[in-house]
Amino acid sequence: AAEAEVAAAGAEVAARPDAPLERAAYWAETAEAYAALLSPGGGLATEPKVHLLHGEFLEALGAPDAARGAFCSSYRASGEAHAYAEAFMADGVVALSDAGQ
Repeated sequence: AAEAEVAAAGAEVAARPDAPLERAAYWAETAEAYAALLSPGGGLATEPKVHLLHGEFLEALGAPDAARGAFCSSYRASGEAHAYAEAFMADGVVALSDAGQ
């Protein structure tokens, strides 16, 4: 599903009347490069920072659900997914408590 979202967002970017062809080619080439790097044989699937960069790329491409998935992949790749989840939950509770004051 995320791959379809990325493809649709890339097609939408490429179809914009103001999108130069070289910019559309950049998005397509970059999407392919991330796919190769993050594939099981790509060598960087276990590198959390690459997943974060991929998420930023996907956000810029206009694919927020795919970006969220990439960010989650970063936490999983770090080996500390549960610690991140606990920290986010604690921060959220503090933010909600502060907002209620």
